[in-house]
Amino acid sequence: MQLNSSEQPSVDLHWLLSEAEHAFAHCKNLDDICHEAVQISLNVLCIDRAGILLLSDDQTKVKGTWGTDKNGQIKDEHDLEMSLYDNHWMKDSLEQKGALIVKENIPLTSYDKEVGTGWNAIVSIWHGEKPIGWFACDNLIKGAPMTAHLKDVIAVFGTIFGQWYIRKRTEMELHELTDTLEQQIYEKTSELQATIDSLSSTQSELVDTEKANALSHFTAGVAHEINNPISFIKSNLSYIGKVSSKVLESIEALNLDSLNKPSQMLKEVDQVIDESVEGLDRVSDIVSLLQPLNKLADEEPQVFDVKSSIEFYIMSLEEGSEYVDLILPDEPISVCLPLQVFTLALDNIVRNAVYAVKDKANPKISVYYFKDELNFGVSVLDNGVGITEEDLPNIFNAFFTTKPVGEGVGLGLALSENLLKMVNGAVKAKSVLNESTEFTMLFPKEVVVNE
Repeated sequence: MQLNSSEQPSVDLHWLLSEAEHAFAHCKNLDDICHEAVQISLNVLCIDRAGILLLSDDQTKVKGTWGTDKNGQIKDEHDLEMSLYDNHWMKDSLEQKGALIVKENIPLTSYDKEVGTGWNAIVSIWHGEKPIGWFACDNLIKGAPMTAHLKDVIAVFGTIFGQWYIRKRTEMELHELTDTLEQQIYEKTSELQATIDSLSSTQSELVDTEKANALSHFTAGVAHEINNPISFIKSNLSYIGKVSSKVLESIEALNLDSLNKPSQMLKEVDQVIDESVEGLDRVSDIVSLLQPLNKLADEEPQVFDVKSSIEFYIMSLEEGSEYVDLILPDEPISVCLPLQVFTLALDNIVRNAVYAVKDKANPKISVYYFKDELNFGVSVLDNGVGITEEDLPNIFNAFFTTKPVGEGVGLGLALSENLLKMVNGAVKAKSVLNESTEFTMLFPKEVVVNE
């Protein structure tokens, strides 16, 4: 189909989601995310000019990242900075959280210099209740008119950008924590012990609230399990030191009768070192599972569309998304919940399902949600290996796992159950061995906001 230069090409929202997913997934840092957002705006959304602006940490200044010049070329705008209070349009957009604001037939500018007239659109980007910045665009070059479909496209893309920006920032924070842990694990044993003491202290304090009480036994178990590998690492390393001294003494003697004994001792040292490394790996796995909990206690509930959130999560899976069949109704359901709590609880359940079906000839995972007189629920059904009747009562116990050594520490389902208890929810499981397993996350029906 031929398009006039003043016509705006129609953009399929599913295709947009796919293209954005592919592009943002390859970004290495936050600046790359901002640059790619502008690139997608020009090449996929076919918008004349676009830019990403961020709000300073003290929420008083607007800072540039990447934008577009008057000829439609991507431009580095990191030198751009202005007071939020001097820009009434951006300030007003923060008062209309997440809403797309469009102004028609207005002067269009570049660094406060007027370069033409047309429409200008802006949508604010948020993380929970905290504003992050804005996605802005206009039609300076081709002058294509604003349409209802284009408004939807811009609003959806603003949401997609915000989710990926937050995700990348969280990933970078977690990578930084992980790198620091790996580099200093031997020197930080005492700090891990302090963390255990802090968890125990926090446990006692949290029991005062009903929601936090759900985590009290969980944190106690975590402290105990972290302490165990640390203890045998200390013991093994002490043994290594003693054996090494004896080996050196025997070698120094340089007599044939003693050479066999040092050889056997060195074999014992290798075995002990392997045990120590396994213990450190276990500590690393446990800490990495606990890292996403760092900020969950402070997360505020927010309204989100369940269908869009589940679709976005499934597309974000590193592996196994091809097994998933989304059975989601067309009518939208919005709920008010802490989004990260919801997503993390779902993530642990889906990852267990992926593991359960990976060796099946026809692996299949079905995800659907429902609402009834009492609950809103999300179910994950797989045709995997199933769970024995003996194991089923224990699957939500911390550190219980049926996976081989080295493939899991048994925290995923326990974490999901305790996260759901934090929001007055629950999780149920049923299974037929070698046929299927179904997990259902349940929430009070009051979380649904669009009935």
